[in-house]
Amino acid sequence: MALNLENLVLNPTETLDIECKDWIDPDQPEGKAKIVKACLALWNSNGGYLVIGIGKDVTDNRLKPNPNPPYEPRQQFDADKISQLVTYYAFSKFEVRVDFVKVEETEFPVLWVPAGVRTPNVAKKVILSNGNEPKELLRADVVYVRTLESNGSVSTAEAKRNDWDKISSICFENREADIGAFLRRHLTQQNLRTISQFFSIGEDTQLHIMKSVSGPIASTTLEAGAERFEQIIAENNIQLPDHGSFEVAFRLPDGIIGFTANQKFLSLLAAHNPNYWHWPLWLDSSKFGDAAVAPKVRSGIWEACMVMIDVKKWAFPAIDFWRANPIGNFYQRRGFWDDLRMTDAAPTPMTVLDPDIQMAFVAESLVIGQAFAKAMGYSKEAPLDFSFRWHRLSGRFLSNWLNPNRLFLQKLTAA
Repeated sequence: MALNLENLVLNPTETLDIECKDWIDPDQPEGKAKIVKACLALWNSNGGYLVIGIGKDVTDNRLKPNPNPPYEPRQQFDADKISQLVTYYAFSKFEVRVDFVKVEETEFPVLWVPAGVRTPNVAKKVILSNGNEPKELLRADVVYVRTLESNGSVSTAEAKRNDWDKISSICFENREADIGAFLRRHLTQQNLRTISQFFSIGEDTQLHIMKSVSGPIASTTLEAGAERFEQIIAENNIQLPDHGSFEVAFRLPDGIIGFTANQKFLSLLAAHNPNYWHWPLWLDSSKFGDAAVAPKVRSGIWEACMVMIDVKKWAFPAIDFWRANPIGNFYQRRGFWDDLRMTDAAPTPMTVLDPDIQMAFVAESLVIGQAFAKAMGYSKEAPLDFSFRWHRLSGRFLSNWLNPNRLFLQKLTAA
């Protein structure tokens, strides 16, 4: 799944695979160093994006697109020019692609470094600042990474001791191409039989996938999350439109302790969320500028309730609710995009279901579960317990409205 590049500009955030910089000049030492550092760090962190033209608002310190570039972006960030710059300073060559996202009259460069690192890359030359007393802006023989270790927030920095385990793991996994192993661990014969039963969908459908043998713990987390959502809706007298919903819960095994529901824990999850969609599961809404939808700690659990159905206020309609319990319980509820009038091409609510969206949500949930487990210190072999549930499916036709290029040969409807 590829990221929506427009969303990287319109809703900027920094994670381990997304870095944002205000307008920098790739012809000046400072600009060269920032670009090379960022690209090396993203490569060593298994790929990601460098978005140019994103600065911090002086009033609220939020990242926002700066519509006033001091130069012609396409000229300064020509793909060949950027590729030559990175190649000149990187010990090993790797691909850097350049795309441009147009927002109103401004084109924002987005540099993409693909995944696939198998050996850490280092800077091979020094970049010095101008002036009588030049400083090293880029150091030779240094491995740069995207990390939380430098200052507690996501940044590009020289790799330190605690970063090397992650670097080694990434390189090893890429060498082993463990996607097949991931599927084998999750899709056992028992789970495949369960999944086959899922496609006889009715009004409500529940699917439980277990890596563990400890019992359906995630189902308990699912029920607790659903009850909490209904409680918040009732307490705040929120009127929801008719809609179906997708739910997922997963539970990490016991054994890792020491996390609490503080800002550090929230930042850890946000930084390690793969962010495949323009609107990912377990979305950190703290930068939206609206306290009503921002994550909050209640009873020692992070919660975010995003009921964003006022089209005059929100460009992207959403009904999202998630919980993140530091002991290892995670829950997400999402209203069907099919019912929320996201675009002019969206169908009449409660009439269709786009299976591509739901399959992507399931895949994203599995990947996020592993990413959160890894961020919290679990090994990739740690047993995870997932439970999925869909509501209000009956009577819907399967539709390809989000991706009309996908051909349906027959008209199918839920029972």
